[in-house]
Amino acid sequence: MVSIIMLTYNHEKYIRQALTSVLSQNTSFSYEVLIGNDSSTDRTAQIIEEFMYPRDKRIRVYTHECNMGGSANLAVLLKQARGKYIASCEGDDYWTDPRKLQKQVNFLECHAEYIGCTHKVTLVDKDGTPYQKQSLSWVKNTRIYTLSDFKGIYLPGHPVSMVYRNIFLNNPSVIELIEKVHRNIADRTIAVLLSSRGTIVRLDDNMACYRQVLEKDSSSLTSIEFAFDSYGKLTDMKIANQLESYLQAGGCCIRFDGFRLRLVVKTFLKAILFRSSDSMDCCKKLLQEWRKFLRNRKNKGDFT
Repeated sequence: MVSIIMLTYNHEKYIRQALTSVLSQNTSFSYEVLIGNDSSTDRTAQIIEEFMYPRDKRIRVYTHECNMGGSANLAVLLKQARGKYIASCEGDDYWTDPRKLQKQVNFLECHAEYIGCTHKVTLVDKDGTPYQKQSLSWVKNTRIYTLSDFKGIYLPGHPVSMVYRNIFLNNPSVIELIEKVHRNIADRTIAVLLSSRGTIVRLDDNMACYRQVLEKDSSSLTSIEFAFDSYGKLTDMKIANQLESYLQAGGCCIRFDGFRLRLVVKTFLKAILFRSSDSMDCCKKLLQEWRKFLRNRKNKGDFT
């Protein structure tokens, strides 16, 4: 019924808790756990092995000798996923309700009008202690989520809370888009792929924890590419450009110009207020990327 996708890279401190929370699910249906170990250099692989023997037939592990990046790792697992539904839990996150899957699958089985559902999550630090501030700027705070809510970046919920219909089954071209858009960031692409096909609803339950480790030596992409890097905004624009092009090619007229403008303005203000040469350089690159995108849009006859 459900394929649980678990991406992991150097999660030896957390993978045991993640796997325990997933394998403790109390369901009336069968589920499989697909683990993508992206060439971890710590003890992640050995800890996964502990859950394999005596062999748990629910688990299938895909170990990559060379680091593929999160998107390619995800693509490998999606191609193997046999479930009617997809759920996800990365190796440093964990679920807190043993009936999480049952609740979400029950809801989707009874509500064919929705393509997926999310729920509330708790943000915790590296030790599992909840943060005082419990909000994510890139999650749309709405119960009913449609494509118009994406606006270039906003997700219907944190990926650890998502359960959605398996739109990837026998659909390799859709999986290829995930790898194409960005090497490590796939959640925005999935949000667009799902919301362009249906509506996503947020349930009231809080059933998972998202571990946000804001340290420069962390394996967390949030820390590496965004929390300490002005050029994360350039990545944001490039992703938005590719996703808009995908939607335009499919006949959808949604545009993310407002999002692009906010990226430029915020970066420019940061450069002025903090006298940051990196931010000013990033601002110039943002404008160049925007102009290039507008030229491509004009060449395709999609410009007003």
